[in-house]
Amino acid sequence: MVTSPGVNMEFLARRMSYAVRVRSAPESLFPAIHAMVHELDPGIPITDVRTLRSIVDAASSKTRFAMIALALAAAAGLLLGSIGLYGMLAFATSQRTREIGVRIALGAKPASMRVSVLRQGLELCVAGLALGLVAAIALRVAITPLLYEVSATDPLTFASVAAVLLLVGTVAAWIPASRAARLDPVRALRSD
Repeated sequence: MVTSPGVNMEFLARRMSYAVRVRSAPESLFPAIHAMVHELDPGIPITDVRTLRSIVDAASSKTRFAMIALALAAAAGLLLGSIGLYGMLAFATSQRTREIGVRIALGAKPASMRVSVLRQGLELCVAGLALGLVAAIALRVAITPLLYEVSATDPLTFASVAAVLLLVGTVAAWIPASRAARLDPVRALRSD
């Protein structure tokens, strides 16, 4: 090994990293790279040979795990919220069974009953979206350091989240709404 005065070249060689750019599959060239380095200086130890992709994957694995965990938590929250909205609307609709039966018996169209229950559910969704929007804007300073290549007030993100939440809310409200529309007025009036 070539030495310079005052420099421990063996120490440096053991701690240095080398990068080689190749045009083919890097794993297939590992033996050739080993041979070339050994030919230049047999004293240079070669350990931990990896591709840049594996280094980047290892460095980003914690972040990827955190993002997957957050996505799963968000999906669970969306599922629980939709189940809660469905349950609340189903309960409210069951409490109105007699009223809905009377309305249908007096000539109200089933579609108008469906719209009434749907409107009730969507009003709750819109109120929740408005509160969530205010909270998201208020917390944008806290979340900005966690974002990459997107602003904390990205309109496309807000619009797509709002669309997904409205869609889920509509589906959750549709089931009790269609039950209200299919309600038999005679059975509804006899149920009490």
